[in-house]
Amino acid sequence: MKSNPIGSADLEVFFAVAEAGSFRRAAAVLAMSQPAVTLRVQKLEDSLGMRLFDRTTRRVTLTQAGVRVQARARDAMRDLRQLWHDLRDEAELKVGRVVLGAAPTVAASLLPPIIARFMSRHPGVRMSLYDDFVGLILQRLSSGAVDLAVVPDEGVPETFKRELLFTEDMAIVAPRAWALPARRSLSFDEFAARPFVSMPEPSAIRTTLARTFEAAGHRFSPVFEANNLRTLVGLAREGIGMSVLPQAMLNSEPELVQIRVQGLVIQRRIALVMRSDTSLTPAARACAAMIRRDMKAQRH
Repeated sequence: MKSNPIGSADLEVFFAVAEAGSFRRAAAVLAMSQPAVTLRVQKLEDSLGMRLFDRTTRRVTLTQAGVRVQARARDAMRDLRQLWHDLRDEAELKVGRVVLGAAPTVAASLLPPIIARFMSRHPGVRMSLYDDFVGLILQRLSSGAVDLAVVPDEGVPETFKRELLFTEDMAIVAPRAWALPARRSLSFDEFAARPFVSMPEPSAIRTTLARTFEAAGHRFSPVFEANNLRTLVGLAREGIGMSVLPQAMLNSEPELVQIRVQGLVIQRRIALVMRSDTSLTPAARACAAMIRRDMKAQRH
């Protein structure tokens, strides 16, 4: 007995003969020659080591084994056809799901218009956004709970695939009511003496500030911490302390002013991060392409 694998084409021929009750009529339905249909059935029977059809000069009928194959294979073929249909719909972005991860500042300022565009273009694809500190996002990315992430690339392990999107300037902001000098930069000592509101560890911005203060001989001790960027903006507006915002957000905050500190420039590199050992789904791949294109376009 041969153990050749049974293919879907073999089963299509089997079903055609079973339904037609004739090799000749099945050949006509399949647009094949009758000898080709007969040969395909013979090979199928050889592979199984059992007869599937009883043949007479007048009719072709299923054997008991053939009846069993017909019952089980019909379900298998239906499931296979449905699987092909589902996969084709995913490939054509008619359906799908994308889970994005992003740093809070990126999620609040840069991703919403891209997400809106993607959902408008592909309404059948479900999207969700997980915004948190970089370390937690990378944990979810590693586990597969997040498909791709847009985060500062500082500290991202080399085990991930990273694509630099842009370098972003960060603005040190203070309440306008503080009336800080507008025409000169503060010395670092003047700056460090002022109260500050910040995201808690392990925020990338918090880490950068702590290192900057330490290098200048100061200890970074914010008077208030909050996870949400909008909360920090509100705290800064009320005069509780200075903070750091993406430069692009400053124009929408008239109650805040940018201050300059001698020798202090805060920048961060924003990267698209993916797992290096896993292929993206068609929906995630299309989303990554839109993020890559739109974010780079915003910087030109």
